[in-house]
Amino acid sequence: MRAVSLALLVLLPLFPGCSKKEKENYDEPTPFELYQAKQRMESRGGKPTGAIQESRRPSTGDGDHDFLRAISDHDKNVVVLSDAALESNTRPEMEDLIRRVEDRHGHNLDAITALLRGPFNDRYVSQATNETRATADLLRRPGADNRRLFLNATLKSEENAARLIDSVLTKIKRSDVRTMALNIKSAKTVDIEAIRNALTRMETP
Repeated sequence: MRAVSLALLVLLPLFPGCSKKEKENYDEPTPFELYQAKQRMESRGGKPTGAIQESRRPSTGDGDHDFLRAISDHDKNVVVLSDAALESNTRPEMEDLIRRVEDRHGHNLDAITALLRGPFNDRYVSQATNETRATADLLRRPGADNRRLFLNATLKSEENAARLIDSVLTKIKRSDVRTMALNIKSAKTVDIEAIRNALTRMETP
C-alpha cells in the first residue's frame, strides 16, 4: 500500500486537471464575468443569483483571450435574439433594423472566431445565455410586444458590451485584438443609436 501511495504522489502532478494553478485559473472569473455578476446583483438588490454562476467560464489566464471569448458570447446572444425577432416580426419597418443588427453581429462573430482559431488556437464555441434563450422564447409567442421586447433586450446587451470594451481597452496587449475591439465598439455605437431612435419613435404618438 505504501508503494502505491508513493506512486500516486509521483504521478498526480502529471495530470493537468489536478494542477493547483489550473484549478485557480478555472475558478477565477474573467473581467466580463465580474462585470456581469455586478450588474445582475445590482439589478436584484445586491443578491447573487444562479444566473451569475451559469455565466462563469474558465479563465485562460490571458486578458485578450478572455475578452474575445466574452465578446463572442455577447454577439451570439444578439444573433439569437435577432433570429427570434425575425421569426415573429409582423412589422415591415422593423425587418430592416433587425436584419442589420443580426448581420453586423454575425460578421463580428465570424471575425472573432477566426481570431480565436488562429493566433489563440482556441476552438471555443460561443453560447447564448439561458436569459437570452428565455427572451427569445418570449419573442416567438403570439401576441407579445415583440418590437419593444427585442429593442430593449438588444439595447441592454449592446450597452453592456460597449461598457465592457471601454473597461478593458487600455489593458489589451495585442494590436489585432485592440483593433477588433475598436471596430466592434464603433459598430455598437451605430446600433445603439438606431435602437434608441426606434424606441423613441414607438413612444411618439
